[in-house]
Amino acid sequence: MRHWVLFGVMLLGIGTPAGAQQAPSALFTADARFRQPLTLAVRDRPLQLLLEDLRATRKLPLRADVSTRDERVTLFCRERPASEILAAVAQHFDYTWQRVPRGNTEEYLLVQTPAARDRERLQRETAQATATSALRRRMTERLQRARLSPEARRQLEIGDLQRRRELLKDPNERQLLAERLEALAQGVYRHAAPDAGADGLDAALAAMHPSDWERLWQGKPFRFAFPLAAGRVGLSETQAGAIVRRHTELQSAGQQPDGVLRLGAFEGVERLRGEVTLAFEDGKPELRLQCAYVARQPGLRVQAGFEHSERAPASPDAAPAAPVQDADLRREVALPSAPEGADVSYLSLSDVLEALAPVVPYTLIGDSYDHLGNRGRLPRGAQRLDEWLQRAGRGLGFRVRRQGGQLLFRHHDWARLRALQVPDRLVRRWEAVLTIDQAPPLHTLIDMARAMNEEQVEVLLHRWEGRRRLPLAVTGLVRADLEDHLEVLRLLGTLTAAEWTAARRSGSPLVAVQRPDQQAIHLRLLQAEHRDSPRTDEAEELEALGKAPPRPLSASLDAEERIESGAAQPRLRLEAKPVTFYVGPRVVSLTDSLDEALRREHQEDPTTSAGRLRRVEGTAYAVALYPDAGAEEPLLFSFLTSDRRR
Repeated sequence: MRHWVLFGVMLLGIGTPAGAQQAPSALFTADARFRQPLTLAVRDRPLQLLLEDLRATRKLPLRADVSTRDERVTLFCRERPASEILAAVAQHFDYTWQRVPRGNTEEYLLVQTPAARDRERLQRETAQATATSALRRRMTERLQRARLSPEARRQLEIGDLQRRRELLKDPNERQLLAERLEALAQGVYRHAAPDAGADGLDAALAAMHPSDWERLWQGKPFRFAFPLAAGRVGLSETQAGAIVRRHTELQSAGQQPDGVLRLGAFEGVERLRGEVTLAFEDGKPELRLQCAYVARQPGLRVQAGFEHSERAPASPDAAPAAPVQDADLRREVALPSAPEGADVSYLSLSDVLEALAPVVPYTLIGDSYDHLGNRGRLPRGAQRLDEWLQRAGRGLGFRVRRQGGQLLFRHHDWARLRALQVPDRLVRRWEAVLTIDQAPPLHTLIDMARAMNEEQVEVLLHRWEGRRRLPLAVTGLVRADLEDHLEVLRLLGTLTAAEWTAARRSGSPLVAVQRPDQQAIHLRLLQAEHRDSPRTDEAEELEALGKAPPRPLSASLDAEERIESGAAQPRLRLEAKPVTFYVGPRVVSLTDSLDEALRREHQEDPTTSAGRLRRVEGTAYAVALYPDAGAEEPLLFSFLTSDRRR
């Protein structure tokens, strides 16, 4: 069996390709310590820890500063001079080694210079501007279509479907589309409902003044209301109705046996609040419509909210993943099969380098950025190296560059991905707490909510689940707390020490949350409630089942208007209740019975033993957020934590 040994010397029986010897960095040439050979197998290792290891094991005076310490690197090399490897790592990440005094000696500090930071920022902004321009072109076309008459838009939709039908090969799919076209020509829908969100966004775009349109692309939301409300653009009843009509009609729509959809009637809109924003998801721009409304149907008052987003079509990367003219990469390699039962739900660039390391003679250096595209399966078996790199690179979005005896791997959008990475020093601290407690303390959840945006939360949870850094049950508990309550946790993080004490004191008055940062969070929570508002018939079903119906949407809209006008006085209360639960490898069980917890765990994995379940004497927190001083119906949120009973 072949093993990689960290910082050891190893003979693998694979020759070094011609030209592999790299000129050592001039900074290290006068220091004999950097001529010692290194054999390294480093995967997803923060530079700070890597350099600390080299300092301890090889007596190399190395350190990373605050700008480089959290950068994770994957590195495989055999018997290469330390000077060569260190210089290559710095060059690959556009970092710089500096010799600095430290006491009576000198050490080497790895930094990102201001010029390098500017290059990174420029690359990120250029990519973002290019994608935003593509989205603007697409939405300009949509705006032109939105300003047409309903009949002209219907004819364009028919033309789009006809072109789609011409591309279809399956006769059944072609027949269904033909039936859709025939129905649409008669003004009805069959087999598929109209896209109410897209229609609403088109109508909102058409309601914009040219100045609103320009400000939108400068990052300023188009915030609108009917009737007119302070701080928002006032819409006419016709404009408001155009935004919500289709969504309202679908609330009472019914489908006939032949697939024809009968839309409900629309009798008008009473109230509407919403906004169109330029947002970024996974680093890519999108236009996002969010709105809540009260409208009328015959004998029915509809209160609902919806959202819709549009992105520019993805543009294929024309650049090949690997150099196509490099004869040295045309060598045959044989990659061993993946271990039986190997998890392929998570695949990263470090997996690529680890798979290549035993079968190629190169030094391998790559970034180690986590992102939501980290999934798939690597090609295996005998094949040409350049072809293998092309396939893997297309799937994971990276490029390869050969520099003598080095293969250097870099994500296409590395500048965007670097900004998404959560500092490793924070991640290690959170992992240590969760490993010990098996559930998050409330203060850790608040720290996480304050340190990460929504996209970073998704990226980190994806990494934890894919790499099994924590039991799935623990990660699932953290996911539930963060995904469902991220804004509430941020609100708790704004409390002063005195406010925190008052909020937790039983019987104390409600704590005011009226500072501008708190008001902004409160507004986002209300808007999220709008999006989750059930349809009217769903609310009636809840009431029929004896369950409390949600707060009327009109009451939430009232609260939102008062907050925006500065007239509201929102209040908060935090309650804590002791709770016992068990955490297993896959399941969190809210029970104080080990037998019951084991029974639930066995539903996921029958082989789990009782010894793998951890009993936690924790605390369940409930947060009640009252939108105004006289409000009787609070927004309610709860968290399950490992906080010890008091």
